[in-house]
Amino acid sequence: MKRGYDIVGVFFLALVSSIGGGLIRDAVLIPATSPTPLLTDARYIEVIVAATSVCALLGNRVKHFHRVIAIIDALDLGAYAAFGTKRPSKPASPCPPPCSWA
Repeated sequence: MKRGYDIVGVFFLALVSSIGGGLIRDAVLIPATSPTPLLTDARYIEVIVAATSVCALLGNRVKHFHRVIAIIDALDLGAYAAFGTKRPSKPASPCPPPCSWA
């Protein structure tokens, strides 16, 4: 909140940046017959609201947590890549063989 954003702006920035990549991956790159869980499961929005609230309350103390944030970011990126590669490797995937190697 250092740049003067209000809480609603921070929430929408967090919303777009957190589910934007997943929507592109699920909706565009991996066509499916059912809607993506990002749009149907309310837990995603609840986590974004919780994270936005914590960041709004503790935003001025973030400089003390640079190492922790870097570690969590590295683990999160690895988990995102692992789960993203598992989805197209399902047996009924319309994806061609190179992307379904497991």
